[in-house]
Amino acid sequence: NMTIPTHIDNSAPTVNMTGPGNDVKGVVIFKAEVSDPSGIDTVMIRIGGGEWREMTLNNGEYQYRWKSTVADNGDQPYDVKVTDKLGNSQIVSYNLSVKNQNNKANYDWLWWLLFVLLIVTLLAVALTSRTGRSQSPRPTVTRQGQSLRTVMQGLGPCPAGAHLWKAPSSQWHPGSLGHRPTASR
Repeated sequence: NMTIPTHIDNSAPTVNMTGPGNDVKGVVIFKAEVSDPSGIDTVMIRIGGGEWREMTLNNGEYQYRWKSTVADNGDQPYDVKVTDKLGNSQIVSYNLSVKNQNNKANYDWLWWLLFVLLIVTLLAVALTSRTGRSQSPRPTVTRQGQSLRTVMQGLGPCPAGAHLWKAPSSQWHPGSLGHRPTASR
């Protein structure tokens, strides 16, 4: 008779999460210390009910890097599943709180700017219409000290057959506007 010592391992591996904390932002490193007398086969993580991902062994801890910016801010559940060499496994569930800055561009200020510009434009139109026509600046073209308006008013209406004449651009100067008979064009 020969007796062979046997060790029966029906117990699940133990899991101790050492990271991250409760509040996270940016890149998060999940860290787990796991142990089992028969040895560890796999350590997996599932974040927010997604797919199971394998954690890698690094300096005695199993780790997984995750960009929290892919998730919405707020509570985010995650599960860690550890399986030993004999197939015993344990799943432990945790929660963390994602607190990233708002990644979406906030253009609320643009709507306020457009609103203010609309109000300013409406006020300008209202003030302009209240005073009648907008006042245009007085003409600066002069003829011997008189404004063009005064010169033109002094000429009176154009006689029949006469048209407003302008000298060619090379000869034009402020006093060159005047009446010229149609025949001399």
